[in-house]
Amino acid sequence: RGAGTIGFSLSRSGDATLDVLDIGGRVLATLARGEHASGAHRVAWDGRDARGQKLAAGMVFVRLAAEGRVLTQRVALSR
Repeated sequence: RGAGTIGFSLSRSGDATLDVLDIGGRVLATLARGEHASGAHRVAWDGRDARGQKLAAGMVFVRLAAEGRVLTQRVALSR
């Protein structure tokens, strides 16, 4: 468990960054960064941090920075 897919949609092409954060706001992993086309996108995530370590079960936050906005959503990571 802990693996899954995170989806996001862009109304126009441009830079986008999708990060996983801990409760303190520290970036644990960057799942996507760079130029993305408009439309729907899906990113697979195996529940690991940037060093390849499995994260413990609990709350994390997924933050999308794109189109001049930052959207953050709380996600429960289960093991």
